[in-house]
Amino acid sequence: MPAVQTDLKSPVAGNSGRWAKLQLSPIHNQAWSETKATMLWAVPGYSDIWLAMMCDKDHEMAWFTTEIETAATDDKFLYANPKWYFGLTLDERLFVGCHEIAHAMYGHAGLFYMLNKQEFIQYADGVSLPVDHELLNYAADYVINDQLVAAKIGSMPEGGLHMPNKINGDMSVMDAYRLLWELKKQGRKTNNTTKPGDGKPYEGSGKSFDKLLKPGQGQGKTPNKAMSERSQTEWDIAVQAAMESAKLRGQLPANLERLFTKRLNPKADWRDLFAIAVSKKIGNDRYTWQHLDQQLAYRNIGCPGRSTYGCDLVVIVVDTSGSINQRTFDVFMAEATSLMEQAKPKRIVFAQCDTDIQEWSEFDGASDLYECKLKIGGGTSFRAPFERVRNEGLEPDLLVYLTDLYGDQNEIPRPNFPVVWGCITNENAPWGEIVRVPPQAE
Repeated sequence: MPAVQTDLKSPVAGNSGRWAKLQLSPIHNQAWSETKATMLWAVPGYSDIWLAMMCDKDHEMAWFTTEIETAATDDKFLYANPKWYFGLTLDERLFVGCHEIAHAMYGHAGLFYMLNKQEFIQYADGVSLPVDHELLNYAADYVINDQLVAAKIGSMPEGGLHMPNKINGDMSVMDAYRLLWELKKQGRKTNNTTKPGDGKPYEGSGKSFDKLLKPGQGQGKTPNKAMSERSQTEWDIAVQAAMESAKLRGQLPANLERLFTKRLNPKADWRDLFAIAVSKKIGNDRYTWQHLDQQLAYRNIGCPGRSTYGCDLVVIVVDTSGSINQRTFDVFMAEATSLMEQAKPKRIVFAQCDTDIQEWSEFDGASDLYECKLKIGGGTSFRAPFERVRNEGLEPDLLVYLTDLYGDQNEIPRPNFPVVWGCITNENAPWGEIVRVPPQAE
């Protein structure tokens, strides 16, 4: 289908701190209506997720802006520069739209933001690679582009990254990144595409046609704020509903059904999931009026400065009922301690509990956690630590609980602070975020 002539009108400013949102011209409005209609008809799996999870309060399905050159997502919205986007054919616009939806569905913006802060990627076999943001973006694009090409969704824009003989849509982005890192180390090109005409991959000069933003970047929010607002449960429900709807309509290719299923049952290492869960709740982008920004103070401008601490209080509780052995305790506490060293809470409370509290210690720094030893107790009750937090008037930024979740958590009122359950079983909790922690053999 032919490309649409480009034409822009003056931008209409959005809310304070947000990117300006462009008002589309009549010709762009017509092209946008055609694009949305094609999405709804041709790819119900993606469009259902788009409608359920990526519309703003005004029910707009995309933010058109000149803040970016092509297209982008921050895991929440689809952003596009109308001059570039409407210069594509309808099939290419369809491809780009699904590409951004896939990024958001997988949470790539948040994941890559956390990896960049961490500065390295740790693999299960012990290999550790430094983080190269451009290479990460390439890895995600290779995987997503092959998924869309294999499903025959629209047309990939010319020069898009595609190397199916090395990176296919069934690969994880982290495995794709590792392969690209090896190619880079060998001095080979990492931005390869598919040769026009015969569809065969070759070592050319492809490019990423989009950009992964920091979470909340286009909305004037800090990444930690935006990530804390993302509900994984809501996304899982939306993906499941979209998959079932597309199947009923006979419009879910086998490869997409497999990919949606993998998305609902990720095999990521629990350490990565634990890090993401904790980082969504607390972080080191914290500001306070107790310390003014010195760069602005000398200009007689009062502005809150960055706090020495990433948060005020974190409570870590360990279930000592007997299901957690010393090895599982050691592995979990090593991860928790590492995360606390990054988050820099002002105070840490470490507790151990069976039916009653066996230990309640307060530390000023994460290094004290290295000295903690597992106690062995009797039955399980979750009441005691939550009641003590309430009775002492504590307001944790986060409570982390290592447990088997066999107990009375269903009878405890939902607290007004975030909870991450490090669960060694397949049990569920009525509230809080669950990370499955594999029990370790002694």
